[in-house]
Amino acid sequence: MTNGGEGFIGEEEYLMLWSVEELPSLNEAYEVQQYAPGLLLFGSSGGGEAYGFDTRKQCFEIVRVPFIGMTWDLAQPIATSFDLFMRTLYSGSK
Repeated sequence: MTNGGEGFIGEEEYLMLWSVEELPSLNEAYEVQQYAPGLLLFGSSGGGEAYGFDTRKQCFEIVRVPFIGMTWDLAQPIATSFDLFMRTLYSGSK
């Protein structure tokens, strides 16, 4: 197991996973609860998009959301589990 990390997933997708210790401060710094209440960010694409759990749903669906203009209206569902999330990134599906 690891606590955070980053690198390419497959040939095209880049993923930065934040450490558990960073989660509270980064979510606060990005004012996530102000712009998308119930979202818990856990990482990013290394660019302008963040990945997070939709804690409003029982299954904690994983979504992609832009850092700038972060709202639930712009959130894109990616997967219903972390395993499926990683598989989706690996396959290059968006």
